[in-house]
Amino acid sequence: MSSKLILQRDFTAAQTRLKFVASNRESTPRLEEKIDKVWRNQQEKARRQGYDLWDAEGYRLNELSVDGDVIVLEIADVPYHIHSAMKELHTDPQFREENYDKLIVADALIRTSDGFYIFAQVDKVAEQEVVLVGGSCTKERLKLTTSKDLFDFIHQRVADVLNISRPVIAPPTLRGVIQNNMGYINLIFSVQLSVSSKELTKKFTPNSGVSGLVFVKEFELKTFLRTSRGYIRTLTPLIGNKTGITNKNDQH
Repeated sequence: MSSKLILQRDFTAAQTRLKFVASNRESTPRLEEKIDKVWRNQQEKARRQGYDLWDAEGYRLNELSVDGDVIVLEIADVPYHIHSAMKELHTDPQFREENYDKLIVADALIRTSDGFYIFAQVDKVAEQEVVLVGGSCTKERLKLTTSKDLFDFIHQRVADVLNISRPVIAPPTLRGVIQNNMGYINLIFSVQLSVSSKELTKKFTPNSGVSGLVFVKEFELKTFLRTSRGYIRTLTPLIGNKTGITNKNDQH
């Protein structure tokens, strides 16, 4: 399965509603055995490398719908170990879309006051990868009750990673929803900063798994996205003709 954009539209926190439901993920004993085997191998590999890998409860996107100017996200529980194992098993032909974890990941496409977009450089086992600033929505990180919790999460995540205060971050807007090629769900938030790329370079220190920041000039963003790996290139339709993200409240 390749990454795909499943929704492109702007929603504020007030226009977003969460509905908590039972999981509609389907599976079979054989598929669960495969997941458990990969998970045990991942835990053993982590122990050899000197860190713990533990299970946690995450939030899964069962369905989404749009009712007028309101988006409804139907959310269920999903164990993190399924998400972790599916990173390796998503190419296995025995797994179909209804078997994927659909764990919710909140991501921010961030624009600075001087017209740069910010991406995070993260260290993987054998390489570095460029992704959006964000994080998986597990209950250890985030307790979801209302949409405000979700928008607060991405607001705080941006502040923490960039080492900036929340007042310099405009209220995020939900800009689009992507189903990742590995089966999880990226909620893409538009985030505007009132600080420049130079100021951020001075403030940033590696943290939260982010080893560095990548600044992309506004006019180069579409090319950057098209030549990127994984779900990042799927962001291209979310970019406007002039300013990047076309946001109702963005009059730049």
